[in-house]
Amino acid sequence: MPDAAHRVRLEGIDFDVAFPSLRLLSAFRMALQPAKILLALVLLLLVYGGGAALDLMWGTQEATPGVSGEPYRVFATVLHGELSAFSELIRAAARLDFGVGAVAGGAVAGESAGVLGALHRMVVGVPGWAWTNHPGFFVLLTGWGMGLSMVFGGGIARLAACEACDNQSQSLPEAARFVRPRVLWLLLAPVIPLAVVGVVWVILAATGAVFFSVPGLNLVGGLLYGLLLLGGLAAAALLVFTGLGAGLLPASVAVEGTDAFDAVSRVFTFLICRTLRFFALSAVMLVYGALTTVLVGVVVFAAMWFTRGAAGAWTSGLADAVPGGEFGRLPGAAIDVEAGGTAQASAWMVGVWARLAFGAWVAYAVSYFFTSQVWVYLLLRREVDGTSIEELWQQEPAAEVVVEKVEPKVDGGDTAALDSAGAAGDGDDLG
Repeated sequence: MPDAAHRVRLEGIDFDVAFPSLRLLSAFRMALQPAKILLALVLLLLVYGGGAALDLMWGTQEATPGVSGEPYRVFATVLHGELSAFSELIRAAARLDFGVGAVAGGAVAGESAGVLGALHRMVVGVPGWAWTNHPGFFVLLTGWGMGLSMVFGGGIARLAACEACDNQSQSLPEAARFVRPRVLWLLLAPVIPLAVVGVVWVILAATGAVFFSVPGLNLVGGLLYGLLLLGGLAAAALLVFTGLGAGLLPASVAVEGTDAFDAVSRVFTFLICRTLRFFALSAVMLVYGALTTVLVGVVVFAAMWFTRGAAGAWTSGLADAVPGGEFGRLPGAAIDVEAGGTAQASAWMVGVWARLAFGAWVAYAVSYFFTSQVWVYLLLRREVDGTSIEELWQQEPAAEVVVEKVEPKVDGGDTAALDSAGAAGDGDDLG
């Protein structure tokens, strides 16, 4: 039999269909959408404003041995620590240094700890310091930041979901119209599992107080301690899954248009059924996001350096007022306290613009995070539920109110009377 009868000519491959996970790489282009960047920047500014307000309420803190060698502001210290860890995270992920060996050896801090070390500093180290030394500040700032992240993240996720599923871009008013009636669900989504953890904590605390405070009952408490461990295991699992799936919660609400309980149920189911798949997608998301964030950062900082050099080339006053800055670091203001009032005001305004440019870079990272979480959610849903990626909850358009003109229904016997009345009326008008 001739071989030509079995030859197949391959003209093209639709890689998005053959390899759906490659769609995650489109998060870079989608995250650069101005509407998403604007939402992320407003989110960062609101969080910063809330933290600065809390700093004014708390005031300057005295130097504490082992904490700080000089007086400090709580939010300023937290912000510096988070930005430092964020910069190290980006650099470590870009050089593919996950830091597994360093963390396994016990080194969870420092620049040599890689991605895992930077994440540990962002999620555990800096928040742990704030919780230990300023618990009230930590609770208020965390609640403020988490609430804003869920609401604005829901808007970013909705914009990304419409583009990912329908290949159509929505406007900010349309995203706001979707998010507005679901603000409560977005706020409750991370609170529900945390509330369950709180209830378990209260039960364990009450049980321990009853069985381990009275002689004789402590024997019963010892026998029942296995049940207490089961409660602790359930609480720990909820905490871990909430931390891992926090970014998927607004994505679930944005894609399904559902409530908080259904969003938590879906996300936890996906994490349990496809745990390895979730970690694989998250690793790709992290590395690709770090590379694109470095690229965007190079553009932003190159623009800052170019503007500083060009605008100050022929004048020393402007060159002194424009802040410089190291790559990945928040630029500082070059304000001369001995200069005149206009020079100080000009330097202050220039510093604000430089910080906004830096904020736009961080805003891209926030936009990318929520956008990529939408893709991770869609890919996990496809594998667990078998739901097509293109399936998206659509908001019904507002119904138009149609006013129909109703003609009076007159019987045959009344028609003559009506005509005669009309004739009489016409006669009166003419008269």
